[in-house]
Amino acid sequence: MLDYLKANYDYLCGFFHTHLPQTPVTRLEGTYLVWTDCRALGLSSEVLQTRLLEETGLWLNSGTMYGPKGEGFLRWNIACPRAVLEEALARFQNFIQCLIAGGLDMGRISLTKRKLSVVLAYFLIYFVWGSTYYFIGVALRDIPTFLLGALRFSVAGILLLAICACRGEKVLHPQLIRRSAVSGIVLLFVDMAVIMLAQRYVSSSLVAIVASSTALWIMLLDVTMWEKNFKNLRMVAGMIIGFSGVGMLYIEQLFSDTAVFTHSEYGIMILIGGCISWALGTLYTKYRSSEAEESYAFAGAAWQMIFASIMFWICSLVSGDYIRLSIVSVQASTWLSLVYLIVFGSLLAYTAYVWLLKVRPAFEVATHAYVNPVVAVLIGTCWGHEHVTTLQLAGLIIILISLLLVEWPVKPKST
Repeated sequence: MLDYLKANYDYLCGFFHTHLPQTPVTRLEGTYLVWTDCRALGLSSEVLQTRLLEETGLWLNSGTMYGPKGEGFLRWNIACPRAVLEEALARFQNFIQCLIAGGLDMGRISLTKRKLSVVLAYFLIYFVWGSTYYFIGVALRDIPTFLLGALRFSVAGILLLAICACRGEKVLHPQLIRRSAVSGIVLLFVDMAVIMLAQRYVSSSLVAIVASSTALWIMLLDVTMWEKNFKNLRMVAGMIIGFSGVGMLYIEQLFSDTAVFTHSEYGIMILIGGCISWALGTLYTKYRSSEAEESYAFAGAAWQMIFASIMFWICSLVSGDYIRLSIVSVQASTWLSLVYLIVFGSLLAYTAYVWLLKVRPAFEVATHAYVNPVVAVLIGTCWGHEHVTTLQLAGLIIILISLLLVEWPVKPKST
């Protein structure tokens, strides 16, 4: 029994050290009661206790019930199954991330408002990102690949950085800049460069379909979640079923594209490499972010775009993209597509993605890769006049069923 409690204590300490370093765990003095120091949050113990109970169903003891010296502390009972402790920690992390994202001085954030924010963020990464494949294809008609990426992320990054500065965020934090450089290059530059290069040779629908394997790669590469993910049969079944639906669309696109596009196994492998890069960048952002990145997530997203744009500018100069651009011949639809990619694809959708990674599980956020090809195919049909077959419709239905399996809410346990 003592060994089990010791294991729970070690797990709790590791979780706070990795995900919530601003709320350290005190040394265990009792058998199963553990204190966490929440004074950095700037809220009283009683307020934290009340809001946690009302907004998450998590019931922790306020430190002030043992005297004024307990102000700012919360007490945990770790004499529970590991699954219950994991669920409690996930709820607590979600609560803290919402406090940080919304600003600690904004007062009480209602549960309804938070849910609406999550729904809006998912709409942006599901449907807006799904539409960007089409607009990338339109923009590439007149703007070379690397130059398109440089223009898109330069403007979006600078605008977002200016917005963050006006909000009072510490945009020049050294640690924030260093960490954002890594995730920006891995998460944005490599993946987006691959997608834009691929759309020179294959349809936007096919690119989106191959990109949907991102969710699978995140599940396979997220080592810390293996035990939880692979024990959840519903999640595993949802992933397998969803990937089967994507496979149906993939096969259909291969047959329909061969008469128009010339693509090879090498090109498909490049796309898969881009998916792996995005998965690694996602997990890096989720687990390796610093305290500064946690507090200034949007400023971090801005720096990610800026570092990605620097890489695109370098590639544009090396490849001579800027020489091949003829501004006078660029059509209005191309400029409008670029504006759409900057405002909706980057400023809104990407910041929503970064925020969701802070408040929702990475595996769940990755399900956008299943909806994106659905949106891409529908837009290709409506605006690009592509023919949708029965096999494609069946694949779309299977993907939606898989999302229901993965996303269907489970009634939370009281802790």
